[in-house]
Amino acid sequence: MDSYEYLNMADFFSPWHALTNPRAVESLSTNQFPPLYPLVLALFGGGTQHVQAAYLIHSVICCALLALAICWMLKMRVPAGIALLSCTLLCLTPWYFIATVRLSSEPLFICLMLAAFIRAEQAVFSTKFDTLLVALVALACLTRSAGLFLLVSLVISVWLQSKSFRLTAAHATAAFAPAGIWLAYKASFPAAHNYGELGAARLTDMNLSALQYLQSQATAMLFAVSPGSGEHLSEAILAILLLIAAARVWWLRVKDKRLDAYFLLAYFPIVLFWPFPADTDRLATPIVIVLIGYSLMGIFESVRSRTRYAVSLLFCSLLLLVPASSTAIRSLTPIDQELVAYKKSDFFFLAEDADQATSAVESIYRVVATLRELPKVVPVNECVFASQSRLSAYYANRVFVQPEYRPFKVQQSPHCRFVFYSILASANDKRIQEKIYQLAQNGEVLLINQVNELGVSRTIAIVTRLPGAKRENR
Repeated sequence: MDSYEYLNMADFFSPWHALTNPRAVESLSTNQFPPLYPLVLALFGGGTQHVQAAYLIHSVICCALLALAICWMLKMRVPAGIALLSCTLLCLTPWYFIATVRLSSEPLFICLMLAAFIRAEQAVFSTKFDTLLVALVALACLTRSAGLFLLVSLVISVWLQSKSFRLTAAHATAAFAPAGIWLAYKASFPAAHNYGELGAARLTDMNLSALQYLQSQATAMLFAVSPGSGEHLSEAILAILLLIAAARVWWLRVKDKRLDAYFLLAYFPIVLFWPFPADTDRLATPIVIVLIGYSLMGIFESVRSRTRYAVSLLFCSLLLLVPASSTAIRSLTPIDQELVAYKKSDFFFLAEDADQATSAVESIYRVVATLRELPKVVPVNECVFASQSRLSAYYANRVFVQPEYRPFKVQQSPHCRFVFYSILASANDKRIQEKIYQLAQNGEVLLINQVNELGVSRTIAIVTRLPGAKRENR
């Protein structure tokens, strides 16, 4: 889970305390995340020892996202009341609610993206270099790799408006320079994986024909564009409605050489072809905000003045009220008091129904309980194979690694003597999860957490010792 990567990176960057987290350097060297989001967490005191501070900072960023979304919609000539209503409903949708309870860089990236869009509305590229806009795009590139597509959009927009090679090159060079320095720094770590390597590995795993792959990705993107959650017919209808309402305004913005229109043009193919369907929802979040703004502007400008407010309000209600109500209903699902702390998770709010949501929270509770018991059976100097290595290390304070199921060019797995398996895993990690399960079956059971369902035991989490491992002397 990315949240734990960001907390480890925040420990590395923190100016407030000495580096005592042994996983901080490893996290920085092996993951592919840009530095700005964990750096912001670190500057304001967030980290593995101050998780609540990190969530407080993240909440401030999410609030700033809503404020900037309203400002951008106002720049798009959406009436203040409609913009406020749409953002109020947006903050209750599963998409936004999950963004607030999960430490991730998307909200910060969207803040910088919207600020860049607002600034671009005022910029005059044909005459001068825009320092503020370049700074916003550069910071976006340091927040998420998707910022590079905002940079491409900036280059296209500057060139089409100025027709000046010198001015275009100046904007491009200045906006890319910080990200270029960071990429050069990351290249110095021999163990670092990049998106190209991970994507190629994923395509090999999927084993689909080109047509099957395109169909699968198009379906994932359609549901990701919807403000709701899940893969139901209603979500598909919401997504199609949003795309149709936004299409005309997008085309007008393209002809007007606007930065936001070129960003959609550059970013849509990435969402469509990204080979990790489980991440498509997160990847599409910048698009959802832009499409909502476009659709509201299109409706307001195309409907007669006497009814435009009523039609806009109806559209907002249809588009956002249903997803918002599903979030509110799910949050009221009764669960045991001891499980409340684990309620703020994707597994709970994105489950198909209340029973699955409650079961997911119980599973998280049991997995965490097993991890907290794990140090009693695994010596300090031993490593443990696990699929969710960062999550496991956070709760168990041991070294967890993912076993490689294919030989990467630069990183080979160490030979660990213990295995931790749990049912919690990303859909992108099925192959690793299968490998973990196979390893666990070959070992001696040290800890096991099971539930009985209709007379059948189901394993939630298990810790095993592989043959040849030393027993801990206690």
